[in-house]
Amino acid sequence: MIGTATSGQAARTLGREAGIPQSRTLASLLWRLDHGTLALTARHVVVLDEAGMTDDPAMLRLLTAADLAGAKVVMVGDHRQLDAVGPGGALRAVLNRHHGEVYVLTENVRQYDPGERAALAELRAGDVGKAVTWYAEHDRIRIAPDHHESLRTMVDTWAADALSGKDAAMYAWRRTNVDELNRRARDRWAIAGRLHGPDLIIDGRWYAAGDLIVTLAPTAGGRVVTSQRGAVEAVDVRHRSLTVRMDDGRLERLAGDDLGKDRLAHGYAITVHRSQASTVDVAHRLEDGGGRSLAYVSMSRARETNTVHVIADDLDQAVEDLTRDWAPDRRARWAIDSGTPANKPLDVERDQAVPSALREALRLARLTAQRQAIEAAVPADRTPELHAAERRLAALHQDRRDLEAGRGRHADTAEGEAVRHLDTARARRREAEQFADTADSRRMRRHWRHDANAWGDREAKAQSVYDELVVPEADRLNHQIGDMDDHVNELRAHQEDRIAWLSEHPEATRRLEAIRQELNPLSEMPQIHQELSRLLAPHHEQGLHPGQGPDLGLDIGL
Repeated sequence: MIGTATSGQAARTLGREAGIPQSRTLASLLWRLDHGTLALTARHVVVLDEAGMTDDPAMLRLLTAADLAGAKVVMVGDHRQLDAVGPGGALRAVLNRHHGEVYVLTENVRQYDPGERAALAELRAGDVGKAVTWYAEHDRIRIAPDHHESLRTMVDTWAADALSGKDAAMYAWRRTNVDELNRRARDRWAIAGRLHGPDLIIDGRWYAAGDLIVTLAPTAGGRVVTSQRGAVEAVDVRHRSLTVRMDDGRLERLAGDDLGKDRLAHGYAITVHRSQASTVDVAHRLEDGGGRSLAYVSMSRARETNTVHVIADDLDQAVEDLTRDWAPDRRARWAIDSGTPANKPLDVERDQAVPSALREALRLARLTAQRQAIEAAVPADRTPELHAAERRLAALHQDRRDLEAGRGRHADTAEGEAVRHLDTARARRREAEQFADTADSRRMRRHWRHDANAWGDREAKAQSVYDELVVPEADRLNHQIGDMDDHVNELRAHQEDRIAWLSEHPEATRRLEAIRQELNPLSEMPQIHQELSRLLAPHHEQGLHPGQGPDLGLDIGL
């Protein structure tokens, strides 16, 4: 069993709550498949959660890899929730075409209130008026006369819930509103005495112990995933780091790049897109657009109450505005839809009732998908990476030799000076010892022994400095050399496997060449260009304009 999802939060929830330890983001899974660190087999079952958020190119890559390996893919998701950021709509297309293969989970296990569960079902199905009426009758709609007052009321009600011990969240569609909500909420948090200790200022944002945070990107090593919430436990101003208690109870230290503006933010309020796959006690949503899918996601995050904050003069106007704004269905649909039901793509492609432009588009899509599938099966050519690794390995060996000699980039450093001092002291000691052994007189032997002892003391001091400065750097370089040497050997073994694979599967190369010529025939046939130039040149010399020449019987298709 392998679990995966587009968002890190969804993948982490899948791993924890569905008991699938090998759960990671789809990007991570595809990277492992592309680089050969994971190989699917016919014994694998891959669970793709939140499949509606997966864009079509990523889904095609996963399904192609599973198809080649004979593995099974189970797609889990809700096509009425948020769509993929890129080109999407595959999940909805599968539901429309192969509804008999779909297992529908109809039981809502999140919301406690049966009435709220029913309202959500109506909102999801498009019966927006009934859903909004229920929200209005059960105090789930809060109104304010203007934007400023709506933000203030929303933060006030959130603070009351959060300070009472509930897991409360604020959502908005637009990032500007999220930033403003975070600024106001942090002020309320500070007034309530929840912030203490020094502040660490990072890219204009202030963090103190007690601050609520959210990750905007995964950390190195995958310890923390995207959109994971937490609370700052301690601030280290000197080392510019935060110790954070993540929402799963783990303590994590964030420092360096993990604190960048594009990787960390305050988590009092987040975008609705970051909220998908999360569950809280109470949720407050600022109505600032987004349509029905976004409304459905934002109004289904909380177990107890989900409240929407609307700018309106009265409740009747709020109900009217919400009914209108939540009515549009903005989910992605596939642009290529022939309307011809078929289990085999070629049936549609060959159906003369389908418009020729659409049949050609389907043909190109089929060839492109075949090319991508074959390229995915062929071990990648990592020759450029191998050459780069070999150059890096040679540079590391040269750097190690330069360090031993105190030259190159180490010449003007403390390490280089330590090497030269030790070499000088050692050479002078040996020279004095040699003279002490070969001197003609006792006085000269005594002089050289004294000189040897003095240089020996200098050598001992230089050795101490050498051990402090040079040895750690040498160990670091040795470690890098060992790692790079292993990497080079791994790449060489990969290239050998690629050569062996291509030797065993010559049909793959032939098929790729055939597809390439079918997709772009003219670029592979320069003789056609030459013949066309020969035929057309005389007529251009006669001053003919385009379209006035004789019929040459050629359909160029351009």
